[in-house]
Amino acid sequence: MLLGSGPVAAEQSWYLMSRHGECSPITPAMRHKMPDFPDVQSAQALVQALRDRKMDVRSAPLPGAPDGHLTVRVPSLGWTLVVARADRCSTFVPGPR
Repeated sequence: MLLGSGPVAAEQSWYLMSRHGECSPITPAMRHKMPDFPDVQSAQALVQALRDRKMDVRSAPLPGAPDGHLTVRVPSLGWTLVVARADRCSTFVPGPR
């Protein structure tokens, strides 16, 4: 789900994380899939925004991570998202354009 490469400024405190630890800001990454997705700034706001779209969303704490980090699943779309704070990211990539 993450596109692009290279460092970007850590402007948000929460990111979508790829399996290799690369992180992208939540809102631009989600708008790549859903152009009208609202601006979200946290893991819980992401879950709520998906639920507001009447999606079956399943979230659980990310094992071994501090409070608030989540694994978010949307079975109907085949999505498994990891939402983490910047300190858990290995690198940052810009959101999709």
